[in-house]
Amino acid sequence: MSVLIKDVQLAGRATSIYIEGNRIAAIGDSAKTEADTVIDGKAKAAVPGFVNTHTHAAMTLLRSYADDVPLQTWLEKAIWPREAKIEPEDIYWGTKLACLEMIKGGTTCFNDMYFHMDQAARAVKEMGLRAVLSEGFIDMRDPDLGQQLLKKQQSVLRKIEGVGTDRVRAALGPHAIYTVSKESLLAMKDLSDKKGYLVHVHLANLQADVAGIVAGLRRVPLYVKIATGGPKGEIARMRKVAWATRYVGIRSARRLQAISAEIEADVASLGVPTERLIRIPNGLNASAYHPVPVETRAALRDELGLPHGDVLYLYAGRFARYKGVLDLLEAWRQMATSTPATLILVGEPALDAPVGDLPKPAHTIIRSWTPRIAAYYQACDVYVHPSHADGMPNVVLEAMACGMAVIATRVAAVPTMIEDGRTGMLVDIGNVEQLRAAIKTLAADPAARARLGAAASEHVAATYPIARVVDRIEEAYEDILGSSPVTKR
Repeated sequence: MSVLIKDVQLAGRATSIYIEGNRIAAIGDSAKTEADTVIDGKAKAAVPGFVNTHTHAAMTLLRSYADDVPLQTWLEKAIWPREAKIEPEDIYWGTKLACLEMIKGGTTCFNDMYFHMDQAARAVKEMGLRAVLSEGFIDMRDPDLGQQLLKKQQSVLRKIEGVGTDRVRAALGPHAIYTVSKESLLAMKDLSDKKGYLVHVHLANLQADVAGIVAGLRRVPLYVKIATGGPKGEIARMRKVAWATRYVGIRSARRLQAISAEIEADVASLGVPTERLIRIPNGLNASAYHPVPVETRAALRDELGLPHGDVLYLYAGRFARYKGVLDLLEAWRQMATSTPATLILVGEPALDAPVGDLPKPAHTIIRSWTPRIAAYYQACDVYVHPSHADGMPNVVLEAMACGMAVIATRVAAVPTMIEDGRTGMLVDIGNVEQLRAAIKTLAADPAARARLGAAASEHVAATYPIARVVDRIEEAYEDILGSSPVTKR
């Protein structure tokens, strides 16, 4: 089988390329003028095939499933349970689809890690690409389980090698340093040393650590913002791999932006010098979040289908246990008031710590998330933030900016955002009775609602304008760039 590509652009000039079998046999004047297949290359360029160095090709079948959630949640709650149901034939067809897409985009070789990789090898052989294929290995850091899985790993290696084409190469596939035991990782290293297998492993999952390594290699300063603190915060999530990464991203950052005292304490616990820490809050664009006249509020209630005569309480966000949604619903169930009131929850189920089917006490409306959440802030009276874990919640800033009276737990940065009794009401985390009492108090006191909402809006406008936050971050950038050896050269 021979192919001749005529008059194609290569290195700035038109030429011909002659292919014999699976090899480029000649380029330019030495190329033959006839072939089994002749392709007109005019107005086209010849470039080397692209190589995709990290794929899970058969996951074309799971594309767009559970987007926009944190990595660990995506893996543990969405992807892994479904991967457990995947059959070998699924891998074959999913890989063939991926190969077709790669061919259309100019990719001719890929480095793939997944399951049932003998089926992926069959697909690659049929599609004519080149690939390095590794069976994904996860022992959840259990060395005994790892011993069993190593035998399976070697069996799959032999099947891949037996597929019958030199375009497919077998490799070892330990999933990641947080899902594979140290003993299994060392065993794979020994196997690689003895047999010459490549090792394909996830190491670039944590953006701060990757950024720290890249910044060190390029000799440029690193700026890191940490958005969440405490037991569910970002530093806590990094602990499971810290034995390998040593928090390189945090430790190497020239400046670390913290938005709460809780985050400052987390960073300090790693021994980071205090002079690297800067406290800069989140900011808010006041043009998008602001109070509206009474007439506009009434019109929004009509548009959103909300009751006119009730005091409207709002929660907006994910329906997760650590967001305190169940506390709010229990407080609402217990509340008895002569004032007509309705609780509105706008959000979506959380994959991490899901609450399941939400209970629905009387006078409760539950709606799906909407990008028009500002309309709900402006239509409702009181915002309730019952969270158990947070950073500096933007929803609280947004609600305050819209002139809502806010009830919130003393979580993370919230006590620095709200002055209890002046710009909002604070309750203890998980205290349903305090939450119920605060809700009941504001239901019966329209003057208090108006006073707290007006003070909250003025406070946010004066303290958290986005322009001021940008200015402070720019100052920090200029500071670290001014001291960088790169900028001084």
